[in-house]
Amino acid sequence: QLSEPANFYFFCIGILQVIPQFSTTNGVPDMYIPLVFILTVSAVRSAVEDWRRHKSDAEEGAKKYLVLNRDTGEFDVKASADIVVGDIVKMVTGAVKARKSTVDSGRVSSARPSSTSVAGQGHSSTTFSESFPADMLFLCSSHDKGHCFVETASLDGETNLKIKTAVGAVQRMIHSPTEREEVAELRRLQFDIECEGPNPKLEQFQGILQLFNEAKSPLIQLRAESLLLRGTVLRNTAYMYGFVVYTGVDTKIRRNVTSGDQREKLKKSSIQKRYNKFLFSCYYSRLVVVYYLPFWLVFGIQQTKKEHGIYSLLMVLLLLAFMLFLLGLLS
Repeated sequence: QLSEPANFYFFCIGILQVIPQFSTTNGVPDMYIPLVFILTVSAVRSAVEDWRRHKSDAEEGAKKYLVLNRDTGEFDVKASADIVVGDIVKMVTGAVKARKSTVDSGRVSSARPSSTSVAGQGHSSTTFSESFPADMLFLCSSHDKGHCFVETASLDGETNLKIKTAVGAVQRMIHSPTEREEVAELRRLQFDIECEGPNPKLEQFQGILQLFNEAKSPLIQLRAESLLLRGTVLRNTAYMYGFVVYTGVDTKIRRNVTSGDQREKLKKSSIQKRYNKFLFSCYYSRLVVVYYLPFWLVFGIQQTKKEHGIYSLLMVLLLLAFMLFLLGLLS
């Protein structure tokens, strides 16, 4: 809290009140009474905000997603906090029936949710989150052309849907009439990705992908159009598969919030800006009065009286009184 100019200013005033040579309150720092009250209220408010943020993070980390188990060929239900780099996540829109065994779902149109094989008990309908849990490379979708629609309102405030495009070679390899065939292709999929390190640039992504399933596979250039960012929401697409590239604090949205450049651009209210300017003007005015005027009173008055007479001296004293009056108003 002392990083705020106002709090630091009154904290220094309280220190001066303790020093007998400067104190006008008999050494009692009465300035600390309102300051402690303000700091206490601010601390309680910050504690409440931190608790709400912690609760929101816990809810976000508990959201359920479908993650491919390459050993069994089924989709395990995992919490968002348990997803790691290298996982293949299946995003679906709508409810999915949890089944114990793998079934053929048939081809699914983009207007209907997919029937997905989920490792679990019973046949209850489960609704999974449609918000991406991490930054993922777009591998394949239910659309034949390998695209999906995402909503980026949490990133840029825009509610219109944007189109993301899957990696072409991977889409052609995976996309099949049945879910079983798609899962089989996902289990066979072998590739190597070399991409840039975590950074806060939402509209930028560069990398290279090399498939090992084909004998002569050229290097595939990766662009931002194939990166699905954490926080965006899947829309108008029955399902899609994504390969997790960045998780947690390495995701672009988290880097964007915590980067140094963004911290410098934190918004402040116009009232707070004006108050800080007013406070600094008071501070520098006091410095002028404390350090400059004593020297001027000692040496300047005698010189003015000697060179310009008593009338000029009176004008200077009146100007000095006016300055002190303005300083009192500012204080």
